[in-house]
Amino acid sequence: MYHVNRTKGVEGKVALLDPGGQSVAILDEFLEYLTARACSPNTVTAYAYDLMYLWTFILEKNLSWDTLSTGQAAEFFIYLRGRPSRRGGYGKGVRVVSDLGRLVPPQLSAATVNRIMVGVATFYDWAVLSGHFSNRNPISKVDDVVSWRVSERHRPFLDGYRDMYPRHVNCG
Repeated sequence: MYHVNRTKGVEGKVALLDPGGQSVAILDEFLEYLTARACSPNTVTAYAYDLMYLWTFILEKNLSWDTLSTGQAAEFFIYLRGRPSRRGGYGKGVRVVSDLGRLVPPQLSAATVNRIMVGVATFYDWAVLSGHFSNRNPISKVDDVVSWRVSERHRPFLDGYRDMYPRHVNCG
C-alpha cells in the first residue's frame, strides 16, 4: 500500500511512497508546488494523505491517474464512503456490532470525505494548469444552472439585524 513519508529535518518535505518504497514523481511535483506557495507543512502533509486515498483507489481498480474520468471520480467518492476511519477514541460510548458479534469499524466521516475530494480536485486543477493532465478536472465543481433562475428565498423582517453592529462591542 501507499504511505506518506515526512523527511525529518527538511521542513515541508513530504512524499507519497508506492508499495515498492519509491516516491510518486507527479505527486512530488505537486507537493513541492504547495510548499513553494508557502502552504504550512501540515497542509502539505494533509494533501499527501488525501492523495494517498486516490492512489490506493487507482491501484485497486487498475486505473491510471491521468485518465481518470468523472464516472470513475464518482466511484472514488463511493469508495471513500466505505473506507474505515483510522481515528482513535471509539472505545467509549455506543458501538455498532454485526450480527456475528464483531465490532463494525467506524468509516470516514462525510467531512473527511469532502476534504479528501477537495484535495484531489486541487491536485487535478494543478495538473491541468501545469500541462500534466489534458482533460477537464474530473472532480471539478459544476455550477447549478437551475439555481440561477430561482429568486432569492424569503427572509424574515429582522433577518441579519445582528450583523448591523460589531460583535466586539459590549453593550452591557
